[in-house]
Amino acid sequence: TDDEIDMILDFFEYAKSQEFQNKIKKFVKILGFVASAPDFYEHPQVINGASQLLKNVFGEEAGLPARSAIGVAALPWNIPVEIECVVELKKDEE
Repeated sequence: TDDEIDMILDFFEYAKSQEFQNKIKKFVKILGFVASAPDFYEHPQVINGASQLLKNVFGEEAGLPARSAIGVAALPWNIPVEIECVVELKKDEE
């Protein structure tokens, strides 16, 4: 829905803020689930797009995590991609 899209865009706007970026040390790993047809084999390329987005927003040092991609028949609410992130936060003194 439009509200969900607005919420995602608002998050990325906040993610670009210095306040948020100062909290992130690095993205350690992302795990992506890609809803696809049985004959689709490019799941890693889909998840590479998420890695590229993190790199573009947070820079190469923080935004290039290890990643895994898994193809599935369906995801909740018929979403095309689900991504789980493991993030290392900076300590207060860093």
